[in-house]
Amino acid sequence: MGHIVVGVDLSHDAEITADITTLDWDDVGIGEIDGAIHLAAKTSVPESILEPDLYHKTNVLATERLFDWCVKTGVPTVVFASSAAVYGDSATSVKRVGSEGKLASPYAENKRQGEMLAEKLSSKVTNFVCLRFFNVYGAGQPKTTGYSAVIPAFIQKQLDCEDLTIHGDGEQTRDFVNVNDVSKAIYGSLTQKISNFKIINVGTGIGISLKNLSEMVTSISVRHGINPSRVAHTPSRIGDVMHSVADLGD
Repeated sequence: MGHIVVGVDLSHDAEITADITTLDWDDVGIGEIDGAIHLAAKTSVPESILEPDLYHKTNVLATERLFDWCVKTGVPTVVFASSAAVYGDSATSVKRVGSEGKLASPYAENKRQGEMLAEKLSSKVTNFVCLRFFNVYGAGQPKTTGYSAVIPAFIQKQLDCEDLTIHGDGEQTRDFVNVNDVSKAIYGSLTQKISNFKIINVGTGIGISLKNLSEMVTSISVRHGINPSRVAHTPSRIGDVMHSVADLGD
Protein backbone atom coordinates (compact mmCIF):
# COMPACT_ATOMS: atom_id res chain seq x y z
CA MET A 1 0.00 0.00 0.00
CA GLY A 2 2.96 2.27 -0.60
CA HIS A 3 4.44 2.01 2.88
CA ILE A 4 7.97 1.01 3.82
CA VAL A 5 8.02 -1.22 6.91
CA VAL A 6 11.09 -1.74 9.09
CA GLY A 7 10.84 -4.66 11.50
CA VAL A 8 12.78 -4.84 14.77
CA ASP A 9 12.80 -8.36 16.20
CA LEU A 10 14.95 -11.07 17.72
CA SER A 11 14.37 -13.06 14.53
CA HIS A 12 17.16 -13.02 11.96
CA ASP A 13 14.46 -12.50 9.32
CA ALA A 14 13.85 -8.98 10.64
CA GLU A 15 15.47 -5.92 9.07
CA ILE A 16 16.93 -5.07 12.48
CA THR A 17 17.78 -7.90 14.88
CA ALA A 18 17.67 -6.68 18.46
CA ASP A 19 16.40 -7.33 21.98
CA ILE A 20 14.06 -4.57 23.12
CA THR A 21 15.12 -5.02 26.75
CA THR A 22 18.64 -3.76 25.93
CA LEU A 23 18.07 -1.75 22.76
CA ASP A 24 18.98 1.94 22.64
CA TRP A 25 16.54 3.34 20.11
CA ASP A 26 18.82 6.29 19.35
CA ASP A 27 21.37 3.79 17.99
CA VAL A 28 18.93 2.01 15.68
CA GLY A 29 19.14 4.61 12.93
CA ILE A 30 15.62 4.14 11.59
CA GLY A 31 15.31 7.82 10.77
CA GLU A 32 12.01 9.71 10.61
CA ILE A 33 8.97 7.42 10.73
CA ASP A 34 5.23 7.99 10.37
CA GLY A 35 4.12 5.38 12.89
CA ALA A 36 5.31 2.73 15.34
CA ILE A 37 3.57 -0.59 15.98
CA HIS A 38 4.63 -2.09 19.32
CA LEU A 39 3.86 -5.82 19.32
CA ALA A 40 6.90 -7.10 21.21
CA ALA A 41 6.06 -8.74 24.55
CA LYS A 42 6.20 -11.83 26.65
CA THR A 43 2.65 -13.18 26.70
CA SER A 44 2.23 -16.26 28.89
CA VAL A 45 -0.03 -15.65 31.89
CA PRO A 46 1.26 -18.69 33.87
CA GLU A 47 4.89 -17.79 33.11
CA SER A 48 4.32 -14.19 34.21
CA ILE A 49 3.27 -15.48 37.64
CA LEU A 50 6.49 -17.48 37.92
CA GLU A 51 8.77 -14.76 36.50
CA PRO A 52 7.17 -11.37 37.25
CA ASP A 53 10.48 -9.44 37.18
CA LEU A 54 11.35 -10.72 33.70
CA TYR A 55 7.88 -9.78 32.46
CA HIS A 56 8.13 -6.31 33.98
CA LYS A 57 11.52 -5.77 32.34
CA THR A 58 10.27 -6.84 28.91
CA ASN A 59 6.70 -5.59 28.91
CA VAL A 60 6.93 -2.40 30.95
CA LEU A 61 10.44 -0.99 31.09
CA ALA A 62 11.21 -1.72 27.42
CA THR A 63 7.82 -0.32 26.44
CA GLU A 64 8.48 2.88 28.37
CA ARG A 65 11.82 3.39 26.60
CA LEU A 66 10.22 2.92 23.19
CA PHE A 67 7.33 5.27 24.00
CA ASP A 68 9.74 7.91 25.31
CA TRP A 69 11.76 7.69 22.09
CA CYS A 70 8.63 7.99 19.96
CA VAL A 71 7.61 11.14 21.82
CA LYS A 72 11.11 12.60 21.68
CA THR A 73 11.37 12.08 17.92
CA GLY A 74 7.80 13.18 17.19
CA VAL A 75 6.36 9.93 15.83
CA PRO A 76 2.76 10.88 14.85
CA THR A 77 1.04 7.60 15.83
CA VAL A 78 2.03 4.75 18.14
CA VAL A 79 -0.04 1.55 18.15
CA PHE A 80 0.37 -0.55 21.29
CA ALA A 81 -0.65 -4.19 21.50
CA SER A 82 -2.56 -4.40 24.75
CA SER A 83 -4.68 -7.37 25.81
CA ALA A 84 -8.12 -8.43 26.97
CA ALA A 85 -6.28 -9.63 30.08
CA VAL A 86 -6.57 -6.07 31.46
CA TYR A 87 -10.27 -6.73 32.15
CA GLY A 88 -9.19 -9.08 34.93
CA ASP A 89 -12.06 -10.45 36.99
CA SER A 90 -14.61 -8.03 35.56
CA ALA A 91 -18.03 -9.42 36.41
CA THR A 92 -19.46 -8.97 32.91
CA SER A 93 -18.79 -11.66 30.31
CA VAL A 94 -18.78 -9.03 27.54
CA LYS A 95 -15.81 -6.74 28.15
CA ARG A 96 -16.30 -3.03 27.57
CA VAL A 97 -13.59 -0.38 27.91
CA GLY A 98 -14.11 1.14 31.36
CA SER A 99 -15.43 -2.08 32.96
CA GLU A 100 -12.05 -3.41 34.10
CA GLY A 101 -11.87 -5.54 37.23
CA LYS A 102 -9.07 -6.69 39.52
CA LEU A 103 -6.11 -7.81 37.44
CA ALA A 104 -5.40 -11.53 37.65
CA SER A 105 -1.73 -11.80 36.65
CA PRO A 106 1.54 -9.87 36.27
CA TYR A 107 1.03 -10.08 32.49
CA ALA A 108 -2.29 -8.25 32.81
CA GLU A 109 -0.65 -5.66 35.07
CA ASN A 110 2.10 -5.17 32.47
CA LYS A 111 -0.38 -4.44 29.72
CA ARG A 112 -2.40 -2.05 31.87
CA GLN A 113 0.80 -0.20 32.78
CA GLY A 114 1.59 0.07 29.06
CA GLU A 115 -1.80 1.69 28.47
CA MET A 116 -1.25 4.11 31.35
CA LEU A 117 2.15 5.09 29.95
CA ALA A 118 0.54 5.68 26.56
CA GLU A 119 -2.15 7.90 28.05
CA LYS A 120 0.41 9.86 30.05
CA LEU A 121 2.64 10.51 27.04
CA SER A 122 -0.06 11.14 24.44
CA SER A 123 -0.34 14.58 22.86
CA LYS A 124 -1.39 16.36 19.70
CA VAL A 125 2.07 15.56 18.33
CA THR A 126 2.14 11.85 19.22
CA ASN A 127 -1.12 9.92 19.35
CA PHE A 128 -1.32 6.56 21.12
CA VAL A 129 -3.79 3.83 20.17
CA CYS A 130 -4.01 0.85 22.54
CA LEU A 131 -5.57 -2.21 20.92
CA ARG A 132 -6.88 -4.73 23.40
CA PHE A 133 -6.43 -7.95 21.48
CA PHE A 134 -8.68 -10.80 22.47
CA ASN A 135 -7.61 -14.31 21.45
CA VAL A 136 -5.69 -13.97 18.20
CA TYR A 137 -5.25 -17.06 16.04
CA GLY A 138 -4.00 -17.79 12.54
CA ALA A 139 -1.83 -19.85 10.23
CA GLY A 140 1.67 -20.62 11.47
CA GLN A 141 0.79 -19.95 15.09
CA PRO A 142 2.87 -21.77 17.74
CA LYS A 143 0.98 -24.04 20.09
CA THR A 144 2.18 -22.48 23.35
CA THR A 145 0.69 -18.97 23.43
CA GLY A 146 -2.14 -19.27 25.93
CA TYR A 147 -5.82 -19.59 25.00
CA SER A 148 -5.25 -18.43 21.43
CA ALA A 149 -3.06 -21.47 20.88
CA VAL A 150 -5.84 -23.84 21.90
CA ILE A 151 -7.00 -23.91 18.25
CA PRO A 152 -3.72 -25.16 16.69
CA ALA A 153 -3.10 -27.33 19.78
CA PHE A 154 -6.49 -29.05 19.44
CA ILE A 155 -5.98 -29.59 15.72
CA GLN A 156 -2.49 -31.05 16.16
CA LYS A 157 -3.56 -33.33 19.02
CA GLN A 158 -6.52 -34.52 16.97
CA LEU A 159 -4.21 -35.33 14.04
CA ASP A 160 -1.86 -37.15 16.44
CA CYS A 161 -4.79 -39.04 18.03
CA GLU A 162 -3.99 -37.56 21.44
CA ASP A 163 -6.35 -36.29 24.12
CA LEU A 164 -7.58 -32.69 23.82
CA THR A 165 -6.60 -31.01 27.10
CA ILE A 166 -8.93 -28.45 28.68
CA HIS A 167 -7.98 -26.59 31.84
CA GLY A 168 -11.13 -26.48 33.94
CA ASP A 169 -14.64 -27.60 33.01
CA GLY A 170 -14.59 -26.22 29.46
CA GLU A 171 -17.44 -23.79 30.04
CA GLN A 172 -15.09 -20.77 29.93
CA THR A 173 -15.68 -18.66 26.84
CA ARG A 174 -13.21 -16.84 24.62
CA ASP A 175 -13.44 -14.44 21.69
CA PHE A 176 -11.19 -15.82 18.93
CA VAL A 177 -10.16 -13.23 16.32
CA ASN A 178 -8.22 -14.04 13.16
CA VAL A 179 -4.83 -12.45 12.67
CA ASN A 180 -5.98 -10.99 9.33
CA ASP A 181 -8.63 -8.94 11.14
CA VAL A 182 -6.07 -7.89 13.73
CA SER A 183 -3.78 -6.67 10.94
CA LYS A 184 -6.65 -4.59 9.52
CA ALA A 185 -7.24 -3.05 12.95
CA ILE A 186 -3.57 -2.12 13.24
CA TYR A 187 -3.49 -0.63 9.77
CA GLY A 188 -6.67 1.32 10.41
CA SER A 189 -5.22 2.70 13.63
CA LEU A 190 -2.27 4.07 11.69
CA THR A 191 -4.21 5.53 8.77
CA GLN A 192 -7.41 6.86 10.39
CA LYS A 193 -7.50 10.05 12.41
CA ILE A 194 -7.90 9.10 16.05
CA SER A 195 -7.84 11.31 19.15
CA ASN A 196 -4.64 11.77 21.15
CA PHE A 197 -5.32 8.61 23.15
CA LYS A 198 -7.70 5.76 22.46
CA ILE A 199 -8.33 2.23 23.74
CA ILE A 200 -10.08 -0.14 21.32
CA ASN A 201 -11.20 -3.75 21.71
CA VAL A 202 -10.12 -6.03 18.87
CA GLY A 203 -12.29 -9.13 18.72
CA THR A 204 -15.41 -10.51 17.03
CA GLY A 205 -17.98 -9.92 19.74
CA ILE A 206 -18.77 -13.64 19.67
CA GLY A 207 -17.76 -16.04 22.45
CA ILE A 208 -17.27 -19.78 22.17
CA SER A 209 -16.71 -22.17 25.05
CA LEU A 210 -13.65 -24.40 25.00
CA LYS A 211 -15.98 -27.37 25.29
CA ASN A 212 -17.80 -26.35 22.09
CA LEU A 213 -14.49 -25.62 20.37
CA SER A 214 -13.25 -29.13 21.14
CA GLU A 215 -16.50 -30.57 19.77
CA MET A 216 -16.12 -28.54 16.56
CA VAL A 217 -12.57 -29.80 16.02
CA THR A 218 -13.65 -33.38 16.69
CA SER A 219 -16.65 -33.13 14.37
CA ILE A 220 -14.54 -31.76 11.50
CA SER A 221 -11.94 -34.48 12.07
CA VAL A 222 -14.56 -37.24 11.94
CA ARG A 223 -15.87 -35.85 8.64
CA HIS A 224 -12.33 -36.25 7.28
CA GLY A 225 -12.07 -39.85 8.45
CA ILE A 226 -9.99 -39.18 11.58
CA ASN A 227 -10.92 -40.99 14.77
CA PRO A 228 -12.18 -38.56 17.42
CA SER A 229 -9.92 -37.74 20.34
CA ARG A 230 -11.06 -37.79 23.94
CA VAL A 231 -11.17 -34.65 26.07
CA ALA A 232 -9.00 -34.64 29.17
CA HIS A 233 -9.74 -32.10 31.90
CA THR A 234 -7.06 -30.67 34.19
CA PRO A 235 -7.40 -28.11 37.02
CA SER A 236 -8.04 -24.50 36.07
CA ARG A 237 -4.92 -22.36 35.74
CA ILE A 238 -4.11 -19.53 38.11
CA GLY A 239 -4.74 -16.18 36.46
CA ASP A 240 -7.33 -17.41 33.98
CA VAL A 241 -10.70 -15.65 33.77
CA MET A 242 -13.96 -17.46 33.11
CA HIS A 243 -15.50 -15.39 30.31
CA SER A 244 -13.92 -12.96 27.87
CA VAL A 245 -15.82 -11.58 24.87
CA ALA A 246 -15.20 -8.19 23.23
CA ASP A 247 -17.72 -5.40 23.29
CA LEU A 248 -17.33 -3.73 19.89
CA GLY A 249 -19.20 -0.52 20.63
CA ASP A 250 -17.50 2.87 20.95
